[in-house]
Amino acid sequence: MRINTIDITEIKLINFDSKTKKLILEFSFLNDSMIKREYKYELIDMLPEMILRDIKQLKTPNYIDEEDEILGSINMALIKNDEEIKAALSRSLLKLGDRLVNLKYTTDATNYMKAYKSINTHQEIIYKNNGR
Repeated sequence: MRINTIDITEIKLINFDSKTKKLILEFSFLNDSMIKREYKYELIDMLPEMILRDIKQLKTPNYIDEEDEILGSINMALIKNDEEIKAALSRSLLKLGDRLVNLKYTTDATNYMKAYKSINTHQEIIYKNNGR
C-alpha cells in the first residue's frame, strides 16, 4: 500500500463565466507543479468536496508494488490541511454566489454592467498555505 501526501500551497480563482456558471481554478503544489481545472458552479455545498476528490484522483500515482500482492495495488492520497482548504473554498464560493444574486437583482443598466464586468474579470486567491 502506498500513501501519497498532497501539499496544496495555493488555490486561485482564475476565471468565472456568469452565463455558463463555469469557474477555472488553478492549484499550486509544494513541488512547484500547477494544475488548472474547470468546474461548474452548482451544488455549492458539495463543490469543495468534489474539487478535493478531483485533485486526489489527479495526483494519485498509478503505482503497483510487485512485492506486495495483496496491498500492492492500493494507492491512497491525503491532502494536507484538507479541512482548512474546504472552508476556504466554501467561503469563496458563497461570496461568489452572493455577487451573482446581487447581479440578478440589479435593475440599473450601468450598475448591472459594472457588476457583470466585476464578476467576469474577478480573480482571487482562495487559499494560500503560509508554511504552517
